[in-house]
Amino acid sequence: MKLLPLLLLAATLAPCDTTVRRTGLPSGDAEWVAWSPRDEIAPRTFHDNVRYRTRPPSLAISGNSNPAAFGGWAATVPGIQPGRWYRFTAWYRAEGLTYEPLQVVSRLDWVRPDGRRAGQPDYAWSATRHGDWTRVTHDAPAPENASAVKLQLFLQNAPLATVWWDDISLEAIDPPGPRHVRVASINLRPRRTSSAAESVRRFIETIDSTVPENTDLIVL
Repeated sequence: MKLLPLLLLAATLAPCDTTVRRTGLPSGDAEWVAWSPRDEIAPRTFHDNVRYRTRPPSLAISGNSNPAAFGGWAATVPGIQPGRWYRFTAWYRAEGLTYEPLQVVSRLDWVRPDGRRAGQPDYAWSATRHGDWTRVTHDAPAPENASAVKLQLFLQNAPLATVWWDDISLEAIDPPGPRHVRVASINLRPRRTSSAAESVRRFIETIDSTVPENTDLIVL
């Protein structure tokens, strides 16, 4: 697969300072490449000098009229410290989507020194809209034995969509402090319902009437 370098890695003095961002500093060991599990479902990836957030080009992904399109861009960042917390941030804008939360995805896939996966990937689930662009972010600790992380930006099951990624960063952060978590547990077994939808409706009614506000987790 041809390498398509776009974003440069900031040079760092120590692993704890590992940062990936749009920068003019000399590149590190990683570069952005187009990727997909299989060639037949690979979306179209390209550099766009017209649609970008800070400065051109952005990393663009198009479904290319392929209903099974799955893939996008990836960059491997070395120098990760096991147990250290990192913050991933990326911005995107998209068009032609039918269900954005499942079609535009970004994640951190942790890698061991032998190249195998360390733990399970972390998905950037926190998203906030700012005009035409959406900011996604995620704070996560590096798993045991992790020495690098593969940043993956992808589009899936969106044949008529295009997504543009820009201002991507990964930075080491202090671990978060402890906080109280409110958990609500409901023991309910809907009976004599006419359908699954009716059972779900009863669960929702019970949640609305019994679960306090600001609950973090509801266990049914």
